[in-house]
Amino acid sequence: MVVKITLKGIGKVNYLLDVDKRLQKQLNIEEKDFLEDVATSARRRAPRDTGSLARSIEVIPWEHGWKLQVNDRAAFFQEMGFKPHPFFTDPSRQDFATRKLPLYRWITVSKNKPFVGPALESNLSKLSQRISNTVRRSIK
Repeated sequence: MVVKITLKGIGKVNYLLDVDKRLQKQLNIEEKDFLEDVATSARRRAPRDTGSLARSIEVIPWEHGWKLQVNDRAAFFQEMGFKPHPFFTDPSRQDFATRKLPLYRWITVSKNKPFVGPALESNLSKLSQRISNTVRRSIK
């Protein structure tokens, strides 16, 4: 005795599995593009004393996606704020050449300038539309 099983509509199942793979790939690309836009906006908004803060903003692969990373020790303080504090202007410091500060004086640093939060806020409104377009493209 032979049992014969016939599946009808298996092409639709295969199509849905293929759509899932394409959708994951397209969403991964869209995630990277979105974070690159946020990084570009954050670089424009970052304080420019030395330029090292803006240069340290990068988008890197992370687990199953991407993340925005800022590799500068001043980033946290610029983003979250700090208490006003004295700073000694010493020309022997490596990054002093690009600053326009008086020589050998104590100055008070009192203002922070958030850059990642506002960059994310300005790009977040476009995210739902970008995801919708990506889903629409991958299903077609």
